[in-house]
Amino acid sequence: MFVSYSGKTPELLGLLDHVSKGIPVLAIASQRCVEDCLMLADRPDAILLPAPIHESEEESFGICAPTTSTTVAIAVGDMLALTVAEAVHADDTKHIFRLNHPGGAIGAKHDQREANGGNKVESDNDSANSKRLRS
Repeated sequence: MFVSYSGKTPELLGLLDHVSKGIPVLAIASQRCVEDCLMLADRPDAILLPAPIHESEEESFGICAPTTSTTVAIAVGDMLALTVAEAVHADDTKHIFRLNHPGGAIGAKHDQREANGGNKVESDNDSANSKRLRS
């Protein structure tokens, strides 16, 4: 999987020269069509996950730095991971996720939910936000 906002990052183009044409390539880039993405130009079986942004970072922040595009790419990557997990684990996704993420806030919330008979549990953030909205 390759991630490049421009779809023409020189380092990735150079790396693709070493990836056999028989290996499927997946790319997250700003283009909406595979034909418009230079990285995927000679790979007809490539898969493009479009991640366009509404305006360039230079327009948004005054500098040409990967900020918004990086955030969008991470969101698309998360979507891909969750979609693949659902496809691979079908109806057991939540159980498998719990096995792989037993600690921290996510694990604690899951433990609370199980102790509450599977009912939704209000997090500290949810409670704080509710209190702010009421005041």
